[in-house]
Amino acid sequence: MLSVFPSAAYSQRPRAVLGPGVGVGNYHMPYHIPSGTIRTLSFDTTYLLTGWTFVDAGATLIIPAGTIIRGDKSSMGTLIIQRGAKIIANGSAQNPIIFTSDLPSGSRSPGDWGGIVICGDAPTNNGNNTQVEGGFGSVPNSNAFYGGMNSDDSSGVFRYVRIEYPGDNVGSENEINGLTLDRVGRKTVIDHVQISFSNDDDIQFLGGTVDAKHLISWRCRDDNFGTKYGHDGRLQFLYAKRDPNLYIENVFLSTNGIESDNHPSLPASLPKTKTRISNVSLIGPAADTNASQALALFRWFCVVSLQSGSELSLNNALLLGFDYGIALWDTNSQVSARNGTLQFRNTSLQARTKNVFLQSVAISGFNVVTWFNTNGNIGSTPRDVPAIGLQSNAFALNTSNDPVPPIGTEPDVASADFVGSLFGDAWFDNSATYRGAFVPGVPMNQQWSAGWTNFDPQNYEPEVITVQMPVNTGWNLVSPPVSKTPMSKNLFFPNSVGSVFSYSPLSGSYSADTSLTKGAGYWAFYNTATTESVTGSSIDSVGITIPTGGKWVLFGSLSDSVSLSSLSTIPLNAIEPSVFGFNGTYSPSTSIIPGKGYWLYVNNPCTIVLKK
Repeated sequence: MLSVFPSAAYSQRPRAVLGPGVGVGNYHMPYHIPSGTIRTLSFDTTYLLTGWTFVDAGATLIIPAGTIIRGDKSSMGTLIIQRGAKIIANGSAQNPIIFTSDLPSGSRSPGDWGGIVICGDAPTNNGNNTQVEGGFGSVPNSNAFYGGMNSDDSSGVFRYVRIEYPGDNVGSENEINGLTLDRVGRKTVIDHVQISFSNDDDIQFLGGTVDAKHLISWRCRDDNFGTKYGHDGRLQFLYAKRDPNLYIENVFLSTNGIESDNHPSLPASLPKTKTRISNVSLIGPAADTNASQALALFRWFCVVSLQSGSELSLNNALLLGFDYGIALWDTNSQVSARNGTLQFRNTSLQARTKNVFLQSVAISGFNVVTWFNTNGNIGSTPRDVPAIGLQSNAFALNTSNDPVPPIGTEPDVASADFVGSLFGDAWFDNSATYRGAFVPGVPMNQQWSAGWTNFDPQNYEPEVITVQMPVNTGWNLVSPPVSKTPMSKNLFFPNSVGSVFSYSPLSGSYSADTSLTKGAGYWAFYNTATTESVTGSSIDSVGITIPTGGKWVLFGSLSDSVSLSSLSTIPLNAIEPSVFGFNGTYSPSTSIIPGKGYWLYVNNPCTIVLKK
């Protein structure tokens, strides 16, 4: 007989607690993954992040591609990677790692859980052995300390990750952001990260030397990107979209797009904040002139705010949708701009009231508009949103959002380069000779954001997916591509004619089946070619045990396409290397496609395992 292992399914998918436990009694309760531990999560388990979960120095947390981690609201689940610890969160475009709210679809809001904090050993101008903001000092401890002297420090890998509905406001200037990078070193990999609906800033770079590419800030309440305390790293391909209904309403802390400080109270401190950025599309809350003028005071301020001696540089940028543009707050920032250590090049700015302006008395010999009107910058005087040339759906707040500039518009034809502060730095992709984060004229489904992002995280359950299965006229080899209850023929192959048929490798005969099994293949007949659309829980692994060798087996597939290298046996090498699919005729297959069935030959008794 055949025996089939359980697979990943929402109704059956295991749930495990990560941290001290659920409930208000564990609110901000510290929990430690101790030094010397290598903790590896399972991609087919949903984890509930609770309390303050620390990965201690000398410990490593490994999060495989496709893992789902839900943040507990009652305990304000937060993940903190301590200085000297590592996180290896290595997702993929097909299987991103998802951190999200544990509340059901339709009930989620910013601040449903804490967020992610990574502490490093790289330089800062705010003192070493200092505790990161976020309330960690409210309990006597030595947790969440940051800073050191190692610019090449590595805190691990954070790639293809989504973070949804985070943000813990412990107090003014004492918040946990979506992703906080505290004095993180440049050997850390930060690439393809989307933060959505954060209750505070989306991404904060606080000191350190970490670089990052392909970042998305989607509808947060406070600043999109912040750099501070001597951050000396490089950023490229950043996209942010603001929601006019989400903001911080505070007379002293209005919401900005990019906010950069050196040190708020000691602006001359070393090392200086020298963040270098290229290819940004920052689209504010205002879709047109009237909306821009209606932005309420003390809710919104600038698309870029530069203060406290920051020496940030920005190239090839697209900044629009705010009533106010670029502000230099203090004389220290003016000195940086006058001396060329704060640079803007090839930047397209749109604002309605103040475009480029000072919030302090001008220093001798410095004119902020003259400074901006060099090096290819455009937009020092007020202009309307349409002047940039984006399509109206660049302001959409749903899955139809499309910030790609059409061919021939300003972001496409205006100057772009990698000279100035970016000159000669091979880290930057200098083939991006356009303004903004996206290649002009190329559809969104072909941009770097395709496949792994989600612009409507309110209305989905990450464990539940929909798989489209094209079938041909006549007989088709098929397999259930998701898990759902009941596992009936009519739920998976409703357009097929008559029964579906399984094959017994022991008897060598076929039989009609109404109840199906994950991991098994079936024959189904269709009068016309069509596409079956099936929604259910993801199947990430299956196994079938064959007690005798010398048999052909009709095997199934997973919810994602995988290569043949994902197919193995226990013991090893118990099947022939060729796997045959059917598309009117039999042919060897190079991959296992969702919804398809396959023939393979078993040499010896074994368990056949297919795993994402």
